[in-house]
Amino acid sequence: MIASIEQRLNQRTPGRRILALDALRGLAAVSVVFIHFHRAFFSQNHPHWYFLPLFGGQPVTLFFVLSGYVLSIPYWLGRQVSYPAFLVRRFFRIYIPYAGAVIIAMMAASHMLYSHLPLTPWFYLTWQAPLTLGLIGSQLFLISTSPAINTAFWSLRYEMEMSAIFPAVCWTMSRLRPWGTLLATIAIAKAGFILFNHPEHLLWQEFGNALINGSCFLYGALLAWKSEVVAKWYYKTPRWLKCACLGLVVAGYYANKASVAPLACCGVLIFAQHSRVSSLLDTAIPEYLGRISYSLYLLHATVLWTTLILLYGKVPFVALALIYGVATFAISHLFCILVEEPAMRFGKRVTAKKQGALHPSRPLVT
Repeated sequence: MIASIEQRLNQRTPGRRILALDALRGLAAVSVVFIHFHRAFFSQNHPHWYFLPLFGGQPVTLFFVLSGYVLSIPYWLGRQVSYPAFLVRRFFRIYIPYAGAVIIAMMAASHMLYSHLPLTPWFYLTWQAPLTLGLIGSQLFLISTSPAINTAFWSLRYEMEMSAIFPAVCWTMSRLRPWGTLLATIAIAKAGFILFNHPEHLLWQEFGNALINGSCFLYGALLAWKSEVVAKWYYKTPRWLKCACLGLVVAGYYANKASVAPLACCGVLIFAQHSRVSSLLDTAIPEYLGRISYSLYLLHATVLWTTLILLYGKVPFVALALIYGVATFAISHLFCILVEEPAMRFGKRVTAKKQGALHPSRPLVT
C-alpha cells in the first residue's frame, strides 16, 4: 500500500525528502509573502480574481496538511525513530530557527515601534506594543499567538504542539483504521468550529482553533496512509473527471471557507504528486523555494515592516515592492544556510549518536 511513497523517497535526496512537496511548501511560502504585502495596503482580504494566484488561497492550511503528510510517512513505512529522538529533531528543525527569527524580529522592532503610516488596520497589529518581558517570554515559549512581534509566528505554536503528540496521533490512527480516523477527524474539526464561534469565551475559542488546525494534520496523515489507494484511483480516473476534481480543488483552495480548505489542500497534494505538475515542481526554482520556505515564512514579515517603516513614501510603490521582495529572499537565504540548515543537521547528528543507524522495521499498517 505504501510502495509509492517508498519509491518517491528512494528517488530523492539523501535526506529522503519528497522534493515535489518541499517545492509546494516553497510556493505556499511565496504566496504568504505576497498576501501580507497586499494586506498592508488593502483592507479587503480577497483581491480581484486575476490576483488570486499570488494574493489568495489557504497557504497556512496547506502547511499544516503538508506537515501531517510528511511527519506520518515514517510511521506508515515502519521507519519511525524513537520518541525522544523525534522530539529532539523537531526541536532543532522547528524551534531553533523560530527562536532565531523571534530575536531578529525583536531587534528590528525595538528601533521601530509605534510607527504611523497611512496603511491598513492590520498593519497596526504589529510593532505597536512595548517589548515587555512578558510579551517576549510568551513569544519565545510559544504561549501566545499574538501578532505583536510578527504576524506569521502564530502558526508555529500549533506546529510544535502537534509535533509533540504526533507519534501518539499516528499510533491512535493505526488503531482506529482509516474510516475511523476520517470520522474522528471530521468530529474534531466540527468541535473546533463550534468552540471557535464563541468569542465571549477566549480560552474555549483558542482551544477550538487548536482543534481546527490539528485536524489539518490529521487529514494530511490520513492521505499519506492511503496514498497508494489514492494513486490507483487517480490513474484509473478518466481525464474529464480529473479536470472536474481539479476545478473543485482550485475553488476550494481559494474559497474563504475553513471547513473545505483542508480537503482542498489534500487535493493539491494529490495533483502535485501524480499530475504533470510534479515534473514542474521537481525543477530548480521550485526546489530552491522549498529549501528556503521555512526561513522565508519566518522572516518575511519582519522584512516587510522594516521596509515599510523605512521607505514608505520615500520610494515609488513598485520600487518598494521590489526592495521588499529582494530583501526577503536574500535574508531568508542567509538565514537558511547559517541557522536553519545547521540546526537541522545538528539535531540529526545528536540523535544519530544516541541511537545509531536506523534500521527499517515492519510497517505499522497495511
